[in-house]
Amino acid sequence: MKIATWLVLAAGLAVAGCAAGGFNSITKTAQLSPGMSFDEAVALLGPPKSATVVDGKRVATFWLHQEWRGNVPVDLVFAGQPEVLESWHENEEKLKASQARLAAITKVVEEAETAGGAPAGPNDPNLQRQMAGLWWGYAGSTERSIGLCGDGTYFDSQESSYSGSSSNQYGDQTMAWGNASQGGGAGRWTVSGSAQSGTIHVRYSNGKNGDIQYRGMNDPGCLSFDGNTLCRKSAACR
Repeated sequence: MKIATWLVLAAGLAVAGCAAGGFNSITKTAQLSPGMSFDEAVALLGPPKSATVVDGKRVATFWLHQEWRGNVPVDLVFAGQPEVLESWHENEEKLKASQARLAAITKVVEEAETAGGAPAGPNDPNLQRQMAGLWWGYAGSTERSIGLCGDGTYFDSQESSYSGSSSNQYGDQTMAWGNASQGGGAGRWTVSGSAQSGTIHVRYSNGKNGDIQYRGMNDPGCLSFDGNTLCRKSAACR
């Protein structure tokens, strides 16, 4: 397995779950206790990745880092009026889904590493070295990342999650819902333009080509990629 593939594994573990609370933050769950308020839990663990209502109880999912294991989803269940912590547990279903998504991205990147063919487009090697890095952003309920590796390997991922509830005219909850979608791609990339604006040319592993327009912003270290604000999370891909 090449270095770029190891990079994707590391980036996936860091970004896919978007862990809160820092390194090995899962140890903080030992400080949880029934009766804690939602705000107290957030102060301890950081903000949750998502929340929904199930059977009248709020279920908030926190992605917490665990050494040698990566990011782990932990569901905290809040109930009552006022709302307090009732129970908590690891969400094995979400963990397996995250691991499956990471495995799929890794497979695509491995295919891209061995893929030949024509370059994605015109390239400025100096600009490519300058642009190389892991770019990440979160807006609304959607998390996006783009990996621009110095060896020309490219990958991207996107994950969206939505949840909510509805009530009748008497204020009684009648429905709760949640939805999630994921996607990603990989291939090779080149770049033309300048540090402030230009085009990233991508040749995906399926042979298709695509262009991503980028431009500078007022926020140093961040760029707009096709209208999505992403900031450099890592200065280099390896």
